[in-house]
Amino acid sequence: MRRHALPLRLLLLAGSSLLAALAFTGCGTANKDATHKMIVSVRDQRLLLVRDGKPVKSYKISTSKFGIGDRTGSNCTPLGRLEVSRKIGDNLPAGAVFKQRRPTGEVIRPDAPGRDPIVSRILWLRGTEPSNSHAFARCIYIHGTAEERCLGTPASYGCIRMSGRDVIDLYNHVGVGADVFVIPDSLASAQTGASAPAAASAPAAAAAPAAATAPAAATVQAAATASSGTTAHASATSHTGTTAHASTAHATTAHAATAHARNSHGGATGRAGATAQASTSPKRVAPTPTPAPTKRHS
Repeated sequence: MRRHALPLRLLLLAGSSLLAALAFTGCGTANKDATHKMIVSVRDQRLLLVRDGKPVKSYKISTSKFGIGDRTGSNCTPLGRLEVSRKIGDNLPAGAVFKQRRPTGEVIRPDAPGRDPIVSRILWLRGTEPSNSHAFARCIYIHGTAEERCLGTPASYGCIRMSGRDVIDLYNHVGVGADVFVIPDSLASAQTGASAPAAASAPAAAAAPAAATAPAAATVQAAATASSGTTAHASATSHTGTTAHASTAHATTAHAATAHARNSHGGATGRAGATAQASTSPKRVAPTPTPAPTKRHS
């Protein structure tokens, strides 16, 4: 029994050690926080917390005073997409001091003279891209700083620093596996870039029915206008033509009447003139026959 009990105990110990190792490295975490994302702007020196695609809160931070990069020993802040690999510091008070990721039991106040330890909380980051693949081994964290007076300017040795109160608030919001995007540009440009495709798609989608409706409406209106115009034109033309024709016929009739009147007047005048001329011309008197000479007797 003793021969079998020892190997069994060793197997259980090895299994628990393996689970602890997986928990330490953050590997094999099934419950990845896909709800929250963090955007770190080197230009703005601010961190934006996003939940379900909507901005929640913005925090003042400090990135590296040595610039950006991921080379080992550079003390630079790496760019690109990272993720939260481990969370350290549950239930510790603000200002709790860490050494090699272990609480020392000391608690200090913000801006304590001559002190610059890691305090309050640690979010250990792991790179997901070739450009930040050394981040985990370089111990790049989001953590609290005692030098809160320096926040808003690049002041760290590669990590992303926050105030004790802010890092505790962020720690309580996000889970292991949450994405962290470190960008060189401003948060405004990042939000504009993210919303542009949606904004471009939405008007296009909204414009499509309008575009489809507009020609139809224009066609209907054009058809109505054309029909109305044709009817009006036809009506006007018909009316005008009829009126003109009637007027022409009337004019023709009037002309004929005038001609007739003229003819009648001319005829009457001619006759009257002839009569007048006849009445004014001297009458021709038939010559009186001359009596035959009488024969005289001698």
